[in-house]
Amino acid sequence: MQIQRAGQGKRLRRDDAVHADQERVGQHRRRAGGRPVRHAVREATVTHKENVVAAWHHAWNDGDLTGLEALLAPDYRRHSRTGTADRREFLAALEATRVAFPDLRTHVEHLAEDGDLVAVNWRSEGTHLGPFHELPVTRRRITTSGMTFARFAGGQVQEEWVSWESGDLFANLGVVNLWEY
Repeated sequence: MQIQRAGQGKRLRRDDAVHADQERVGQHRRRAGGRPVRHAVREATVTHKENVVAAWHHAWNDGDLTGLEALLAPDYRRHSRTGTADRREFLAALEATRVAFPDLRTHVEHLAEDGDLVAVNWRSEGTHLGPFHELPVTRRRITTSGMTFARFAGGQVQEEWVSWESGDLFANLGVVNLWEY
């Protein structure tokens, strides 16, 4: 995961930023007699949006659902224009998508956090190499994008509202999706 420090153009891995912050806050200072004075090291807090980025990366890009499963509350609900999915249905759909597009890469384009809400603007790319909505394998590259709003409670995602361009995905596959029009 990468974060950017305010006022600097250099991108750092989160571990590097935490280490640098600990060095800055916890550095040793010498008293007049040469003995070191230790200052308390601040613990870095991980934000909701950092948790979302890490879990999404592992789930969508690597197919490792462990972090996402931990992030989603047991009573999680995902709302989209096609309906509402529970935790089990969403994770099954994600796994099916990874089978259909095994080289799938999801990129977080924009990310904002406001209290218990996280807004994510994302873009996904991949190659259609497996079963998907009863379509034959096309071996075509797809690109689609969307937005997700996640509501946190107790450190877990309770609910998400998702809007994405499924028409773009089907057009990339060479399919006219009549139920979208």
